[in-house]
Amino acid sequence: MKKITITLYSFEELPQATQKQVTQKLSGINVDYTFWYEYSYEHFKKLCALLGVGVEAKSLHFNGFYAQGDGSCFGADVDIVGLIEGIRSRVWTSSMPASELEMQAPDISPSLFSLIKKGGIDISAKIYSHSNGIGIEAGMDWNYDSSKNLSNIDKSFLDMESWFQKTSKTLNDYLYRSLQAEYEFVTSEQSVAETITANEYLFTIDGEPAFHLEPLAD
Repeated sequence: MKKITITLYSFEELPQATQKQVTQKLSGINVDYTFWYEYSYEHFKKLCALLGVGVEAKSLHFNGFYAQGDGSCFGADVDIVGLIEGIRSRVWTSSMPASELEMQAPDISPSLFSLIKKGGIDISAKIYSHSNGIGIEAGMDWNYDSSKNLSNIDKSFLDMESWFQKTSKTLNDYLYRSLQAEYEFVTSEQSVAETITANEYLFTIDGEPAFHLEPLAD
C-alpha cells in the first residue's frame, strides 16, 4: 500500500500567474453547461415587444462568435403601426442607451400612415428565421380597395417593405451583438474567477483542478 498526500489550494491561494493560467484553462466554465444566452434572449424579446414585434421564442437561434458564417436569427409577427410609432418615439431609450440601437422611421406620408392606422388598408408584416439558424427574411403583404383614389400607393408600400427589411436586419444585428457581448462578459477572466471562487473549487499548486481528486479522498 502506498499513501500519497497532495495539498490542495483555493483559487485565492494560488500564485497570481497560476490564477491566470486557471482562468484561461476554465474559460468555458460559464458557457459549457449553462443557458447563459437566456438573458440576452429575454432582453431582446422585451425590446421587440416595445416596438410591436412579437418574437417567437422557439425561433431564436445563433452561431458564434468568431468564424465566417456566424450569425443569429429570429421570427416574429409585426405590428407595422407599433413599429413605426416605436421608432419615431425611440421607445427603446427608456431601457438602454440610445447609441446601442439606431433605427429610422420610414418616409411615409401622414395621410397614408393615418389610413393604415385606421385600418383603411389591410397590412401584415412578418419576419422569418432561416432554417440554418443564421439570418432572417422579412416581408409585407397589403390589400386595399382599388376603387379608391390612392395614387402611387403600391410604390409607397414597396418602399415601406424595403425599409421593413432593413429595420428587421438591424434588429437581428443587435441581437447578435448582444449575444456576443454577453458571451465575452461571462467568459472574461473576472467572471470565470468569480465562478471558481463561488463554487470553492480546489487546485494543485500548479493549477490543476482537483475535480477528480477530491472524491478519492472521501
